[in-house]
Amino acid sequence: MDNLDYKTVKMSKLNNLLKDYDVEVDSPDGWVKVTDYISKGKKTSWELKINNKIIKSSQNHLYETNNGWKLAKTLDEKTDMILCDDKKFHTFSIKKTKKQIDVVDLKIDHINHRYYTNGISSHNTNMGKTLVKCSLATNCLLQNKNVLYVTLEMSENKISERIMANLFDISMDDLKCVTRDKFNEKFQNFKKLLNNNANHIRNLLKELKVKQKFIPDIIFIDYMELMIAIHSKKTDTPYHELKKISEEIRAIAVELGIPIVSAVQSNRKGFGKVEIDLTDISDSIGPAKTADVIIGITQSEEFRKMGKFSWMLLKNRYGINKRRIVVNVDYYKMRVYEDQNIEIEGNGNNIPPSPKEQQQQINNAISTVNNLAQKESEDKFKKMLDIDI
Repeated sequence: MDNLDYKTVKMSKLNNLLKDYDVEVDSPDGWVKVTDYISKGKKTSWELKINNKIIKSSQNHLYETNNGWKLAKTLDEKTDMILCDDKKFHTFSIKKTKKQIDVVDLKIDHINHRYYTNGISSHNTNMGKTLVKCSLATNCLLQNKNVLYVTLEMSENKISERIMANLFDISMDDLKCVTRDKFNEKFQNFKKLLNNNANHIRNLLKELKVKQKFIPDIIFIDYMELMIAIHSKKTDTPYHELKKISEEIRAIAVELGIPIVSAVQSNRKGFGKVEIDLTDISDSIGPAKTADVIIGITQSEEFRKMGKFSWMLLKNRYGINKRRIVVNVDYYKMRVYEDQNIEIEGNGNNIPPSPKEQQQQINNAISTVNNLAQKESEDKFKKMLDIDI
């Protein structure tokens, strides 16, 4: 190791290096492997000043603070301090600018998913929304459904890689090593199992139907927060904008009679919680009022280590609500799948109870003990009254 040469490389150069080399990046956990480079497009720049350095990032860039992981837009200069490569927390200043910058994200092969950006501890901003949608899309393919996946953030090649890794049952790293002949062989084997703004989606569907005779059975939109409402106004708040978008998407679903699946990020209050509810949706509660079915997907630190997601049915216009299940997640094959070790019976299950469920169990136990104590006291008093003197 002493004989190896190290040099500083710009983030923008890593994408090309990943094609030919194993790339590692320094982190609070030592040198960790970089498995993916994701372009996020242009975002409004937030400038962080710390230790005579200026770090430019989007509002959703995650920094490690003395109060846990914080988004750039939620950092508090008065109470937060940020972890640096000297293993200490430092004070900082941050401000939103009017500049646009190219934003990229690194996927790290380590359970903590963190790395140093210019000596500052940062975290993957990817929390698994795309992973879940890719896994669901693959499952729909395997059920002989025509699937349209509209990506507004990640490139179509990156989405294809994630779906292929799941479909071929190999890791993302191994997918890059598959030869052209082997790829065609795998693709043909699976092909035998398969049948061959909102107005833009509507026009795209018409074009696919006319030119390619393709009519999807389900549509995934990744993700609708990047769309623009058809009748948007400059005076619209994020609440009204996102509500209009969700209503326009649902209109397409009703018009065509097919389900449309998308995802939204949780807000600051919901970020990192073990259990979320509809009030934890970021920017606007509009999608919650519009959607027919909403599933809250969370992952505690314990579940992250175990490779699991907690899914809570937060809203169901046509049936029961507040049902919770646990699913496994395979980060290497970009897959979520049923946890065979968890058995659901009736209204109960052996899923680890949430904090609310734990508190309810405690309250029930206290109530039972109090009732028993009261009954025992009443029985003793009754016996005393029956004593002959």
